Amino acid sequence: MANMNAAAKRLKEGKDLKSTNGVKSKSPLEKRKTGKVRKLVIWLGLFLCFALSVDALLFPRLCCGTAPATTYNRGANGIWLRYLWYFGKHSDAALGSLIEKLKEGQFKYLYFHVRSVDQQGKLMHSYKDNALKINARIKEAMPGAKSIAWIYVQSVYLQAKQKTTDISKAEIRKNMVQEAKYLVEECGFDGVQWDYEFYPSGNKDMLALLDETRQALPHAFISVATPCWYPGTLWGFSDADFKALAAHCDQIAVMCYDTFFYYPRAYSWLVAQQAKHVTRGCTLANQESSKLRGQEGRKCTVILGLPVYDEGTSGHLTHSENLRTALHGVNAGLNELAKRDRSRGNTKKDSDHPARSLESFEGVAPFAEYTMDEGEWRDFQKFWVAP
Repeated sequence: MANMNAAAKRLKEGKDLKSTNGVKSKSPLEKRKTGKVRKLVIWLGLFLCFALSVDALLFPRLCCGTAPATTYNRGANGIWLRYLWYFGKHSDAALGSLIEKLKEGQFKYLYFHVRSVDQQGKLMHSYKDNALKINARIKEAMPGAKSIAWIYVQSVYLQAKQKTTDISKAEIRKNMVQEAKYLVEECGFDGVQWDYEFYPSGNKDMLALLDETRQALPHAFISVATPCWYPGTLWGFSDADFKALAAHCDQIAVMCYDTFFYYPRAYSWLVAQQAKHVTRGCTLANQESSKLRGQEGRKCTVILGLPVYDEGTSGHLTHSENLRTALHGVNAGLNELAKRDRSRGNTKKDSDHPARSLESFEGVAPFAEYTMDEGEWRDFQKFWVAP
């Protein structure tokens, strides 16, 4: 009997302790409710994973299932071309075939790769005779097209230090400008495209290079290849970066690839942001420049580079980054800009939106001609050129 009393006392003390600590044991009904909630959360999580997986699988096909009624194609597209053309490794017949394709794709800006500059800013390869031959054919067969020397420059910020070109140094920029003059004045190119991969947001060295190139080549076409706009600019460029660039060159070619956006719909959204933010920033810069000069000055335009390659860097997943998802993003972003143009001044959100924001958008540019298969050529015609 004494043992039973002792056990009862310990049980009571235990209950009192639980009550004192604020811990109350759950009843069977409460346990069943908790179990149901847990199961519901698990099932919802599984459904969400399934829905996202299906969307990731189908979006690249469904986003461009049929050709749109209209696009923003203005017959002024660009395309990056392999260095083998500059090196003279293609026949006259191959060049003729290329020219026909370029006409069909309504390409105006032809970025011929002349490879890169060395640590001192000097061209590593010079093929003057081949360049003159190609440029003469282009001018004859494609009046109005611009043949542009695409110059790759390795950045000191992301590459191996011993292989880079430091454009913060005035002497190196001077050498680069001299090479640009050679390409334009002696090789027959209409201009140059500086492809400095990459430099951080807010850096001013490229602006200095662009200004010095303009001073040396006042009538040449000057383009710059850039990384994407990213929210927060933890990586890539900001609105301010693009607006600043637009005041110093004729064209901004945004490389909308190698983005690390592996989810197709998210990648398409990112391309739409390029169409919106870069185009808007460029238009603002153009309008401010015109007001400052009191007359119409140089106009900077926007080209959006789109991926047409399979193998690339760790930042590229072909299933997500491809021509269809990119074109879907371009049209979506420009549609939104057009909508804001129409509603400009009607709402607080649109009160600072520039008039005619779309005027600086000029076209898209597949990267690159040498990785573009026949299916991608057909898709480009169907989903961009033909409508």
